[in-house]
Amino acid sequence: FGVHGSYVAASPEEARARISDPGFDAMSEVVFEIAPSVLYDDSTRHRSRVTIESYRLNEIRMSAESEADGYLVLSEVWYPGWKAFVDGAETPVLQANWCLRALPLAAGKHTVTVEFSPSSFRTGACVSSLTLALSIAGVVYFGRKKDKV
Repeated sequence: FGVHGSYVAASPEEARARISDPGFDAMSEVVFEIAPSVLYDDSTRHRSRVTIESYRLNEIRMSAESEADGYLVLSEVWYPGWKAFVDGAETPVLQANWCLRALPLAAGKHTVTVEFSPSSFRTGACVSSLTLALSIAGVVYFGRKKDKV
């Protein structure tokens, strides 16, 4: 869903208290614990529409349309390693409302892709591949050396 107002809390406790307040309207305001590089603050409710085109384990594709600059809030748990692309350009994935994901989104029509691509996975895959290659090379080397003795 689209949200156009924002609030930056001074602490995690303040963020939790604000979103727990019975008067909090998640459809008009998003709460951040860390100020994002792009901060929109329009408490007016503008029309926004989001359509999920594809929802897979590690990737979500959406089309979004908004009358004003704001945030696309996903009811998905925020976790490091998610990357977002709006019209093909990478955009930050923000931790919002204590545990959700939000993306800054300019007014207009957009294609949005969110994918799970943690650097730790790529690093682990490289280390594992290198270890496997060295192990195979060691087996071949010592196997040939043993045959010569």
